[in-house]
Amino acid sequence: MELPDIISYRGYGSFGAAYKASPNIFMDVHLQPAFKNKLTGFIRATASFKVSKNRNQFLYIQYFGGYAEDLINYNKNSSNLRVGIVLKDLFANFETKKTEK
Repeated sequence: MELPDIISYRGYGSFGAAYKASPNIFMDVHLQPAFKNKLTGFIRATASFKVSKNRNQFLYIQYFGGYAEDLINYNKNSSNLRVGIVLKDLFANFETKKTEK
């Protein structure tokens, strides 16, 4: 399967930023610009809300708008709003405690 014009929809690079609004609220934005006689590419924005201080579980809402979310329909514009649950890896926030001597 050849996709000769996929660069016109996916671009050559991407930009992203994350922000911790509070200990329980996280936001991030991902922008991947591309050009094909007009601005193509996509933007994805996510807000995550931590369910509990003692757990790595989050509720999230995510917006996707643009092209190339998947390879099958990479040249079709789409907009999606998602709501879901995120279960983070237990070891992602693993911290070792220092022992005092």
